[in-house]
Amino acid sequence: MFGMDVKTEAVLAGTLVAALIAAVVASIKIVLDYRFSTRRLQIDEVANRDRLILDRQRLAADEVVNITGAVTQVTGAFVSCLPLVSDRLGNLLSRPDERRAWIGGCHGEPEYYQLSLLERLIRFLALGKRAEDAVNGLPKEIREAHPEMQLCHGVARLGRATLSDTHLFMRMPAGRYDDRTQRFHLFVGTVHAIAENGLEGNRIALNWQQEPGLSLREFICSARTNSDDLEAASFVISRLAVLRAVVNSFLFEQRDLYDAPPREKSAADLMRDLAYASAVGGSANTFQDLVPDNLSWMMDHFRCDRLKLGG
Repeated sequence: MFGMDVKTEAVLAGTLVAALIAAVVASIKIVLDYRFSTRRLQIDEVANRDRLILDRQRLAADEVVNITGAVTQVTGAFVSCLPLVSDRLGNLLSRPDERRAWIGGCHGEPEYYQLSLLERLIRFLALGKRAEDAVNGLPKEIREAHPEMQLCHGVARLGRATLSDTHLFMRMPAGRYDDRTQRFHLFVGTVHAIAENGLEGNRIALNWQQEPGLSLREFICSARTNSDDLEAASFVISRLAVLRAVVNSFLFEQRDLYDAPPREKSAADLMRDLAYASAVGGSANTFQDLVPDNLSWMMDHFRCDRLKLGG
């Protein structure tokens, strides 16, 4: 070919074939290297994405723990005040004829027994409102995962309602209940003001001669033995008895931490206290016939059905 001898042609042909093979091998290597490199990038990208997801999940879990811990501190402060509320109300209602006389009047500075009752109610309302607000601020998923927080939220609301809600005396005979004054209940605005302003840090911040402290004091003083309004006294005693029953029923849920009577005992005490209140106000006020069923309805309304005492 082209005047070349056979030997030369064979060498040239071998060289061309070798070059062609080398070119093919190099092309295959380039393609394989590209594929391997692309696959490696894909694997690294997936690994980095998974790592990022795990990091975000860890951060989210840490944030949930921190938020839940902060709310638990607030609800824990509320729960820790409940034994003191139960103790004072139980002391009052265990020997009411004697201890109602210890409440005293509304003039001058309150004496020890009245002051301790007022202060414990204020802490209940204020710490309960803080607990309620803290639980309200949680995402729905966290609330649903912590039913004890939901129950604490409900008890704070139900406890306020025992002092203010007219539903507690539904079906009371016409003319027996006056909802235009604070003789038979505290107005919702009064309770809210006490809950919002009753504590500065951990210090009682109300003036007993100014609102809302004055209304709370007059409400409590109306239950004293020498009250000139026995009808009002009977309703206030009933409300305090219901509050005690609610608190004791909740503390029974916490019986690994706090002493609390069984629910059967709380129910029996409530019926005894309601009968006493009826006697104070006259036979027309048959609280033991009305209040237990109304309380049961309120427990459902405030998502506290676990605390039911019967009725």
